Amino acid sequence: MNEIEIIRKKLEKVMLQRGINQSNLSNISGVSQPTINRFLKGSTEIKLTNLLSLLNSLNLSISALLTLDVTTVEASKVAEMWDSLPSKEKRDLLGYLRITKSLKAIEEIDNEVTSIDSKE
Repeated sequence: MNEIEIIRKKLEKVMLQRGINQSNLSNISGVSQPTINRFLKGSTEIKLTNLLSLLNSLNLSISALLTLDVTTVEASKVAEMWDSLPSKEKRDLLGYLRITKSLKAIEEIDNEVTSIDSKE
């Protein structure tokens, strides 16, 4: 993945995290919505001046966008979703995660046993 693709992907993530759609970004940046759309789809390159306008409108720099940890963005979104869940749904989800973790642990043990058996 080249730097432009990374910028494209992370720009989409920032927009999603902030609840900004292409039309909103166009209004605050002065870059036309079709230009933003074509850039985000990867069907065209973007002029540096337009890219800088997009980033400035989001209070980002190119270097900040390149080093932005998308996982952190996604984690904050998950934290917001978690906080909005009712207590019962939180308990149900935790129960599901415990079961999933147990199944994974069982699978790992089973793989180790299979590995040992195949060596003998």
